[in-house]
Amino acid sequence: MVGALIPIFLLFWGVTKFSSSYFALRAAKQSLMTQVQDEQDKIDNLELAQKRRFYYANISAPANASQANIDYQNWLIKLVEGSKLKYNNVSPNKTTNTLSAGTAGTVIPVAEEFTYRINASGTLDQIVDFMDKFNRMNVLHRIKSLDLKKIVDKTEKDGEKGIRLDLEVQLLRLIDAPMNRDFLTAANELKIDNSAKTRAILSRNFFGPANNSPVVKTSSEDFEVALDEETIDVEFDISADDEDDGDLLSFELLSSDIEGAQLLQKSPSDRRAKLTAPKVNVGEYSVRVKVSDSGIPQKTIEKTIEVVVEKEKAKPEQEKPKPFLFAATTYITGRKGESLLINNKTKKDGFMVVKIGETFQLDGETWKVISIDGRIVVIQRGTEIQTFRIGSTLDSPIEKGAAKPTTDNTVTESKSE
Repeated sequence: MVGALIPIFLLFWGVTKFSSSYFALRAAKQSLMTQVQDEQDKIDNLELAQKRRFYYANISAPANASQANIDYQNWLIKLVEGSKLKYNNVSPNKTTNTLSAGTAGTVIPVAEEFTYRINASGTLDQIVDFMDKFNRMNVLHRIKSLDLKKIVDKTEKDGEKGIRLDLEVQLLRLIDAPMNRDFLTAANELKIDNSAKTRAILSRNFFGPANNSPVVKTSSEDFEVALDEETIDVEFDISADDEDDGDLLSFELLSSDIEGAQLLQKSPSDRRAKLTAPKVNVGEYSVRVKVSDSGIPQKTIEKTIEVVVEKEKAKPEQEKPKPFLFAATTYITGRKGESLLINNKTKKDGFMVVKIGETFQLDGETWKVISIDGRIVVIQRGTEIQTFRIGSTLDSPIEKGAAKPTTDNTVTESKSE
């Protein structure tokens, strides 16, 4: 048994020894590859930095500081004059700023900054033209500060020489740049399309208030479907407003629950658009629109408009108006012996003289004078006995009662109504 285990033990020991050596070599190889990659990255970064250094040196002002100062100042003057700006001063600062790099023990100068000041005046489009040409010059320069102020001068026309420009410009000169060269002539002009930005600046009131957002006025619309119809053609105006009177508004239909809905604006100057949709069923719908103005910067607003389509309700039958009763305007004006004086003031021939026992017609009923006693008059109205005072109207009896049946069929009617 011992003899059989010895070869197995030797085999296990050999495999373990080989495995440890293999993984150790593998880790060492991976570490070496990482070091090689790090060194290669350093070389690549160094080459890239060297390319950038050559590029910046090529567009830098020359190492000859006096030449760089004079050439750049003359170029600024030509640029100001070319943009038709009226300038008071284009001059460099007396002091310069040296830029250094490196660690505390190995700090070396790498560049020098020159600063120039420009004081000029002109219109906004002249200033924008100057800025555009300045940014196209591919040299190591930049605008450090810019100040625009409106010139108030009643003797000048509006917009002519109306803005004062105070500008501070910095020029960078690398220490290892070429000593003497015409760097402004050699510089390539950058191909930049600034037309859209220029229009955006010139199209607004530069010293005026900021652009305001438009406001949608329409919030809801209601429609009724006729009783003999199932659908209705929806059509209504969506109106908007803008505090900036010169802004044009454009309408856009973002979404709609109404099938076939369309939004049409006649012209950009029209501050309303018409929404139409054919054969819309009864229901509640939402329409979302967007309104944009033409201000700088452009402002937009979105709004949801609620549309309700309802079935028309049947109108209830109106009661017929009650006929006018003349009793309210007919007065018992007095008596004359056995006759009663009655006057219907709403008619020209409304005066009647009715004797006791005679009848007259009023408000579709038969009235009969029964008795006259002093200022008390008894009149039978149809089947009712009513008692009045002289001076009252026939609709205000002081007493009412049922008429007693009579066997006397002899009736004498007056010729009056």
